[in-house]
Amino acid sequence: MCYILNNKTVLLVDDGIATGATMFAAAQWVTRQKPKLIVAVPVAPKESIDKLSEVADRIVVIHCCSSYDNVGEHYIDFTEVRDDEVERIMKK
Repeated sequence: MCYILNNKTVLLVDDGIATGATMFAAAQWVTRQKPKLIVAVPVAPKESIDKLSEVADRIVVIHCCSSYDNVGEHYIDFTEVRDDEVERIMKK
């Protein structure tokens, strides 16, 4: 296996974590390549953060709460961003 991320720092970012299953799967995949892994999210339940701490070198979370139903309840505006808008922003 080629370790293209070996000795690099990888930053996994999400708009928030609910169960943490998707972020945990991504973190597990990334850690197979031996980087330093940092996970950054604005909001997540403590249980998800605890689980991610098993695979991440560092976790940055702004608001850690006991539990919640969905990420969107922590935002004033959680409108989905369209693909063309992301492309326009990325081209700037």
